[in-house]
Amino acid sequence: MAFDTARLEKIWGGGGVAGISGYAYVTDGTDTLGSCEESGYFHNVDDFVNFRVGDEIKVWVPGTETDLTNAELKAIVDYGVIIVMSVSTAGVVDCSADMLAGTLTYT
Repeated sequence: MAFDTARLEKIWGGGGVAGISGYAYVTDGTDTLGSCEESGYFHNVDDFVNFRVGDEIKVWVPGTETDLTNAELKAIVDYGVIIVMSVSTAGVVDCSADMLAGTLTYT
């Protein structure tokens, strides 16, 4: 699956000298955190977004979504934070590896 702008939400920022912003992104469950880290997964031109160097993207990878009427997540299999490291003139966004580097475990 590819990046879906409907699953992205700007949650803070955009002002100041650097204009750094924070985003929340929930994959469709088939894309992993690793796929979101790959260069070009996010693309400013193709996806009509405006990521800038330094932007933070919090990524949730859901398990089974059983309540799509209310768009409520029922399980999370992974969560991470990636940072926009560069944006090419063509719009290709390159992100860091997961800044949390942790694993979710259910008890």
